Formats: sequence, C-alpha cells, structure tokens
Amino acid sequence: MAADTALKTLGADIATASGESFGTVMYVMTIGIITGLIMVIFTTKKIQAGTIKLKNKDKKWGTVAMSTFMTTIAVVFLVPIILKGGVYLLTLLTSAVISILISLLARHEKLNWLHSFTLAFCLLGAMTSSVFWTWLMERIGG
Repeated sequence: MAADTALKTLGADIATASGESFGTVMYVMTIGIITGLIMVIFTTKKIQAGTIKLKNKDKKWGTVAMSTFMTTIAVVFLVPIILKGGVYLLTLLTSAVISILISLLARHEKLNWLHSFTLAFCLLGAMTSSVFWTWLMERIGG
C-alpha cells in the first residue's frame, strides 16, 4: 500500500516507474518498516499486558476483543484489494490458493514442517503471480 501510494504521488505506476521512482518507493518502505519495528519495542509489552488483563478479567470479552482486532486488520487490508479488482484481486486469490494447497499437503502428507513456510510461499507465489497477472492483463487489454 505504501509503495502504491508513493508511486501515485510521483504520477507513476509499476509499469512506468523509473529508477528515481524505485528509490522513492524503497525510501518510503524503509521508513514505514523501521517505524513499525521501533514502535513494537515501546508498545508490545503494554498491548500484551492489556490483552492478558482483559482475558483474565472476562474470557468472553477477551475473545470478542481479539476477534474484533483480527477482523479489523483483515478488513483494513483486504477490502481495498478486493475493491481494486483486476491484478490485485487475482494476486490475493492466488495467495489464498497457495495457502490452502500448502495446508492440505502438509495435513495429507503429514509434512507439518510445511506450515512454518506457508507465509514465505504465499509471499513468493503472490509476487510471482502478480507479474504474470499484470502481463496477462496487458495482453488481454492491450
């Protein structure tokens, strides 16, 4: 999302990005990632303590709070992708299919170690598929 916003600010997209655009995207992504890592250092203990306190105080509300938190994260990230459609949606669906296939394979073949690599495979597969979907859409649309 940060990379897309940076490119749009420069008036470019992934197909027309220059070296300068790439540098800007890398700068924006680096600042975003570093900021998150620094914030984790200062906030994780407080968030975890608050979550544990809520769960110990009232298990039902603790469950509701955690479910709401996870649902909110899913909505914030998934809705914009779904609404954009096209390559974004196809990439999301590809990642979901990869995740499901890895889970089924790990369960069926008793390869539990595969679960540890689900995120990595989904990320690599999604990035690769996004290049394919972009290429395919350009061929169909152009």
